[in-house]
Amino acid sequence: MRQSFHLAVLMAAFSLIAAQRADDSKTSGPPTAPTERGLYGNWRVASLTLVGEEGEKEKYPNAELNVPLSAITSEKDLILWAGTQQFAVLTYRLDATQTPPAIDAVFQGRDLQGIYRREGDVLRIALNETGTGRPRDFQSPKTSLTMELRREPGGPMFVLNADGSGLRQVTDLLAYTRSGSPQWSPDGKRIAFDAARVILEEPWSQSHIFLVDPVNKKTDDLGRGAMPSWSPDGKRIAYSKYSPRGVWMKNADGSGDRQIAAGGWGVRWSPKNEEVAYLVSDSGGGNLCVQDLKTGKIRNLLEPGKYSQVSWGFAWSPDGKSICFQGVRKDLESEIAVVSAAGQEKGLRVLWSPKDREGEEHAGNYFSWSPDGKEILLSMMQAGDPNYQLYALDAAGKKPPRRLKGQNPSCSNFGGIWSPDGKKIAFASLPGVPAEEQEPEAE
Repeated sequence: MRQSFHLAVLMAAFSLIAAQRADDSKTSGPPTAPTERGLYGNWRVASLTLVGEEGEKEKYPNAELNVPLSAITSEKDLILWAGTQQFAVLTYRLDATQTPPAIDAVFQGRDLQGIYRREGDVLRIALNETGTGRPRDFQSPKTSLTMELRREPGGPMFVLNADGSGLRQVTDLLAYTRSGSPQWSPDGKRIAFDAARVILEEPWSQSHIFLVDPVNKKTDDLGRGAMPSWSPDGKRIAYSKYSPRGVWMKNADGSGDRQIAAGGWGVRWSPKNEEVAYLVSDSGGGNLCVQDLKTGKIRNLLEPGKYSQVSWGFAWSPDGKSICFQGVRKDLESEIAVVSAAGQEKGLRVLWSPKDREGEEHAGNYFSWSPDGKEILLSMMQAGDPNYQLYALDAAGKKPPRRLKGQNPSCSNFGGIWSPDGKKIAFASLPGVPAEEQEPEAE
């Protein structure tokens, strides 16, 4: 006997919840452009109510589930997930001319009739199997399935003109709701970045590298990896991989994957030659090293024990002669410094130390040097900032940090990087403390 819609959904969902497993397969690429058509978006399932053949209701608030339920919705498909496993795919079409707006769907060959209502970041859907009638409201006791979904805002990539104008979102990935580590291609036509399916509770170790054209928003998925960095000729991308862990390289089309250093992490390509810099750990703590890709020669830049830890978001100067980084000292205080690419003995100066900070202000650990070499971009939360914002730090260390214009103060902005011509800045953003909830500055 054919299962009811209720039983099919219930059995599929909770068999997956009981036996959760990671999906290591490469997922298909995201849509080529963001869209607001249909029910497009990433949603958390706030509640799901199923009514069986005998009329019994079973309600599952997300808080009571062992594995959170999510809904990833394209223009035509609504996919329900339990953790990282999808358990139901509904193909749908909408008719907004009806009152209330109607939704017709197909699940495992069954036709479903329903209604939907979208109010801001909340979406409600009620569905019945064909023959039982379209629901009239969302409280009907005989409705087969009722869902309340809440939009997952995620962390998309943005581009901002350097003068503070033209802020616009350039990515809207389905499922990949958290992004970061942007890097412009040398010709300024594409941005490489990493992203993870955080909405599905997937760890960052499962992140993928993407390329996006910020003009037409066409996006390509290059597969597993994190923290991409372009070669000076734009033909290759160096990156970090969690398994097998280390520094890797591939062609910009995703082919030709090979490992550079098993012990390295957080690689950045020199803007001038066939050298890459990456992080290593030794008995004394963290260090920066530079590897010549032609000869294989490696040199450590910092004296052993200088820092207990060095952060991965360092940046080469435009002339390839220096590297800006954040290091954690033995007293556990962090500082931002610039070291010569030839090694510490050739020069090291501190740009930002604990004594430079007042009140709550502190710095992030992802840097980008302006093309003219005069400023270093970073994410900071100064006293009075409720969220991380992008600041430009004087590379000479003579001026206070300059907050960039045009940012959304209700978001935490990070991973900022200048375009090769210095006219644009790409960065990732996360929802923060809304402006209306921020405390006014003291007069």
